[in-house]
Amino acid sequence: MGFLNRAGNDPDNDAILAQELALAGIEVISHELFRKENSEVVTSVRGHLHGWEFVRSWRYWEAKGPGLDVETAEALHASHGHSVRVDGHGGCPSPREHFKGLACGYYHIDDQEGLNALASTIQQLVAANSPDPGAAFAESNSVGKEIERKFLVKAGWREQIEHSAVIRQGYLNSNPERTVRVRVQDGRGVLTIKGPSDESGEECPEMNKQLTLEEANFMFALCEPGGIDKTRHFIRHAGHLFEVDEFQGENEGLVVAEISFKTKGEDFTRPEWLGEEVTGQAEYYNSSLAKRPYKHWGAA
Repeated sequence: MGFLNRAGNDPDNDAILAQELALAGIEVISHELFRKENSEVVTSVRGHLHGWEFVRSWRYWEAKGPGLDVETAEALHASHGHSVRVDGHGGCPSPREHFKGLACGYYHIDDQEGLNALASTIQQLVAANSPDPGAAFAESNSVGKEIERKFLVKAGWREQIEHSAVIRQGYLNSNPERTVRVRVQDGRGVLTIKGPSDESGEECPEMNKQLTLEEANFMFALCEPGGIDKTRHFIRHAGHLFEVDEFQGENEGLVVAEISFKTKGEDFTRPEWLGEEVTGQAEYYNSSLAKRPYKHWGAA
């Protein structure tokens, strides 16, 4: 069955479109500014997946991205060519015929099965080109803002783990106005500089710079007393990536889930195991836990 016509300013658009994306495992991005950019289907919802953007039109999703190689695109066409239409073409030509062997980076998708198939193809292609399972979860060089919320957790999250990474981190400066952190995750070093959080504790300026292990170990020797050892578990749920930190050492017993967003106020679907929100509570900041570990919280 094809997608229903969502043209216009229907109050149900956001919920329905978010569900369509989530069913395909596509990250749901929600922002009120998007309503002004799409005159056909008025919605705050878009989808993102490994550089691909998904925007809803009247009876289909438009997908634009880095492109599928011709062999991958041909295989997708063989199974779903009439609902995942190359270049939005109504005649459903094959990608090899239409693009003369070049990559295919634009589709119209007419039904949920086709949306699921395209998303799965993109995920498989990324996985096939990332033989190191930790590579997809590594921190990259970046300058901008971190938008993040923190939660305690309840039972049920372990069964959902996609990847786990051992993390060691220390602080060259734990001042919340200008935190400077060095971390090693899955054998990869990274230096992170953060500015002060906003009043909600959800947003702060952040810069990440990749390091060699030699550079990271040099910086560890200069860090303030105290540090953080934890295992980070990565869980995908309804188009968002949750990072569940299970602390060790002096912070053993504490488990905190973090979820990052592209825009502040972005909607997300809560998994059943997500507990009390602790965003903005300074004692849960890693820089605070390095100085006053969880095991000492009950001390007078």
